[in-house]
Amino acid sequence: MTDAGKLNSVQFYLPTKIIFKENAVNQVGNEASELGKKALLVTGRKAMKKLGATTKVKGLLETSGIEVITYEEVEPEVSIETVDKGGQLASSEGCDLIVGLGGGSVLDACKGISVVAAQGCSIEIYLEGGEKRGCSLGSNVLPMLAMPTTSGTGSEVTPYALFTDRKERKKKVLADSALYPKRSIIDPVLMMGMLPRLTAITGIDALAHAVEAYISRRANTLSDMYAREVILLITKNLRICVADRKDKESQGSMGWASTLAGVANSQVATVAGHAMAVSFGGYFGISHGIAVGFFLPHVLNLNRLSSPGKLADIAVMFEENLKKLSLLDRARKSVEACQNFIESVGLPLHFERKVDRDVIMRIAKDAFTKPAMRNNPNSLDLNDVVTVIQRVLI
Repeated sequence: MTDAGKLNSVQFYLPTKIIFKENAVNQVGNEASELGKKALLVTGRKAMKKLGATTKVKGLLETSGIEVITYEEVEPEVSIETVDKGGQLASSEGCDLIVGLGGGSVLDACKGISVVAAQGCSIEIYLEGGEKRGCSLGSNVLPMLAMPTTSGTGSEVTPYALFTDRKERKKKVLADSALYPKRSIIDPVLMMGMLPRLTAITGIDALAHAVEAYISRRANTLSDMYAREVILLITKNLRICVADRKDKESQGSMGWASTLAGVANSQVATVAGHAMAVSFGGYFGISHGIAVGFFLPHVLNLNRLSSPGKLADIAVMFEENLKKLSLLDRARKSVEACQNFIESVGLPLHFERKVDRDVIMRIAKDAFTKPAMRNNPNSLDLNDVVTVIQRVLI
């Protein structure tokens, strides 16, 4: 057994009630009725409406006696403006509950909307550069019920939300225990509508959550248990899921993996890969899942000397043949295995664009301010971050 099995102190907090099963969507009315009487149903602009999911959820809520106001304006990589607009709508309509139906951007939007509606302020004041950054939200948020439709962010079980500041070309993180949803209904049937590329993108995001939680400075025996299970589930199921969207078993496994990855992430947080991906994706306006895929192999490489046992374990989970290899060589294998896996689901390892040195420095300096950077097992300096960004851009 490697250092992954070492016992250490554990602190665990997950106030979210999780319901996971096929057709769990049918329970939304009963669960929501325990939280409020008038719901803002938050979703994206097209997908859920096209699939009929918005109408179904609205009907189930109304059947349980809940009045519903629908907000269908959440864009990919949700913006501060969209969050503020949704919060103002919830407040003006007297909503006492937020129901999220969609992917990570929708669920993150719900968290921001719950703050704006309850407190009557822009979410911006709690973000980087805001006057209340770092201040506790306390209990002054609306309760939230989350229904994820993608297998990736795990936002349904985390206290984190990510918002895009279009003016500054940055993504800004809000973290507070008040942001945990009160209920999360995870129904694999709701995820069957994902296109293959979105399946791959969100799946790699979930993989990054698990891998980074596994090597986190704060990792413990319990978080390691979740992270290992996620990595095994994803390496066995994501390629099947991308190739065959009708495979219910692999779809269910990916839905569960996403949630478990969120649990691991919520307890011990991510590391340098996410710090760099957030800054990189914010500047270039690219999908968070694509960005974390760029940086995941590099974060493994950065930590192979400081955490060789953990990386060797990861290589085994990728089903690498490690016979007769030294510990450091096994650790190195994890980097190669991760690269091969990302490419095997059709995603790129590089962002092909010519970028000036001052832009690289801007992204690197922003990444260096993120809390995830300080959670990295190997202490990095600004030059390390610049080097990785340059390699991603090759």
